[in-house]
Amino acid sequence: MLGTRCHQLAMYVVLENYLQMVCDYPEAYEGQEGFEFIQQVPTTWTKQKCPMQKVGEYITVRGGRVMNGMMGTINNHNARQLSIPLSFLGEGNWKAEIYTDADDVTQNPII
Repeated sequence: MLGTRCHQLAMYVVLENYLQMVCDYPEAYEGQEGFEFIQQVPTTWTKQKCPMQKVGEYITVRGGRVMNGMMGTINNHNARQLSIPLSFLGEGNWKAEIYTDADDVTQNPII
C-alpha cells in the first residue's frame, strides 16, 4: 500500500503547495471523511515549523498560527508512536481535531 487516507491528508500540511488539488473532480469527495479538512488547509503558511523528523522515517510539520494552525505527520511503513511536543501552545485549554487510521488500515482505511 502506498499510503492511507490519513497519510494523504497529512501530506496537505507537510508538503506546502500553493496549487493543491484532489485527484478526481471535487464533487466525488463530497460526503467523504476528511474532505472538510482538505477544504480548510491553506495553500501557503504564514509560519511553518518542523518540531520532529528523522530522514526516511517520519516528519511532523506545524503550519499557521497557534489558534488556527494545523499539524501533520507522515511516516514510513514501520509502525511507531511519536510524542509530539505541544509546549508552543502555552497555558490554557486547547481543542484538537485528530485524524487517524483504523486498526485494520490495510483493509479499511478511514479517519
